[in-house]
Amino acid sequence: MMDDRAKMDLAFILSFFKHFLLLILIAVLLFIGSRALVVLAPILFALVLSQAAVTISKFILKHWQKTGTDQTLTKHPHRVQKKLSVFVYIVILLLLLALIGGLMYYLVSILRYVYYQFPNLIRESDIINKISDIFHDSKSFFGIELNPAISAKIEESIISFTQKIIAALPGVLATMLQSASRMISGLPRTILVLLITVMAGYYFITESNKLYALLLRFIPDRVFVRKIFSVTNRLTKTLFRILGGYIVLLAFTFLVSLIGFLIIGVPNAVTWAIVAAVVDLLPILGITTTLIPMSLYFFIQSSPWQAIGVLILMVSIIIIRRFIEPTILGNAMELHPIVTLLSMIVGIMIYGLAGLLLGPLAFVILREIFVAFEMEQKIRHIFAELMTKRGQADLDD
Repeated sequence: MMDDRAKMDLAFILSFFKHFLLLILIAVLLFIGSRALVVLAPILFALVLSQAAVTISKFILKHWQKTGTDQTLTKHPHRVQKKLSVFVYIVILLLLLALIGGLMYYLVSILRYVYYQFPNLIRESDIINKISDIFHDSKSFFGIELNPAISAKIEESIISFTQKIIAALPGVLATMLQSASRMISGLPRTILVLLITVMAGYYFITESNKLYALLLRFIPDRVFVRKIFSVTNRLTKTLFRILGGYIVLLAFTFLVSLIGFLIIGVPNAVTWAIVAAVVDLLPILGITTTLIPMSLYFFIQSSPWQAIGVLILMVSIIIIRRFIEPTILGNAMELHPIVTLLSMIVGIMIYGLAGLLLGPLAFVILREIFVAFEMEQKIRHIFAELMTKRGQADLDD
């Protein structure tokens, strides 16, 4: 009986202590990472991209070798793999640059258009008078006759709220344009970071053996160094799965937005669905950045039902994503949805909205470290010894 009780106590304490320790380590890692991120980000980004290039090149060569038509490949497989990995690495970088550059150009163009056309839209729409007309003719619009006093009070509140929004929007748009201009003015720094990333990734691919030897000079333990490389490889594969999870979320947002826009009657529905899906992946912005201005635009253009439809679509996407996101990302990271939610909460507490992504990533990194260096087994062994001593003390009593 004492043995069963000791085992149950040991299992509970181990489970609680393991998750509590992981949460503490996540908080510490995110705090330290926030200080070191500026310096380490290009190196880490280069490491991930180089590992991605190596993985893709191995996949290509594996299928290429099955044909057996290239003698160079059979004689010098490592040399061919390095060259192919470098080529794939450059292609990935160019695709990323094209995607980021195109997205920034498109968003800045939209912001500039809205900023310069907004005063004309307000003047032409005469939004305040249209709100008054709606409440003066409430029976035809709502289907019921409102009490004049209630109608006047609601009308006054909505007009006041609308005036505040109209007054605030130019300032918000100007701030967003200034932020975009600051990003463009920071191009020299961006180019420097890009050069560091390109060179670091190139050396990760071509000089991996020298990197291994360099680590052995500082860390003589070969087993420990191999575990470091093993953790890096597993994290790269996990990041691929996470990327796949975000692609699934992007596809979901795109399809739902496209269907909603087609039903509502939004012009250029495909283009706006792409914009909404891409912006939705950005934790600081989200789907509201696209759909709230769109709803306001329809309201200004005397299309209240389209405006309401866009708001309903926005709320639906937000609610559905809150349900499916932990499950999809949890499966990609091989985490339980509850653990994913907990790591998101810790990430938000430390990093703000960006912690929605950084929290689970930190948890995955710590889990891989725990597994590679057998820390869980060591903790389990320590607690087993403690519980054994406790059981012996109870028997002696």
